[in-house]
Amino acid sequence: SDFKSRNPPPNQIHWRTTKRLSAPNLVALVKLNSRGSALVPCDEIKWAEVVYHSSGPRDEDRRRQNGEVAVNASSIVELDPDYFERGSSVAII
Repeated sequence: SDFKSRNPPPNQIHWRTTKRLSAPNLVALVKLNSRGSALVPCDEIKWAEVVYHSSGPRDEDRRRQNGEVAVNASSIVELDPDYFERGSSVAII
């Protein structure tokens, strides 16, 4: 779905050259009660890797500019596949 920075940089991000949320990066995922809600110390952290969408790296910069990011958490054994439901609000750290 789409992502939005809580603290956006002062200048627009040049998605083709930035390393921000690019593949492969390790990120922490935290399920939120609602979009924009605060993180709390007891929130459970799940780890994932930023990956390319199925179309590959060619249009990845446009996908991220449009608010789309793909992650792979399937290699994490303790992750319940139903933990993140469709439409869940998630913080990417």
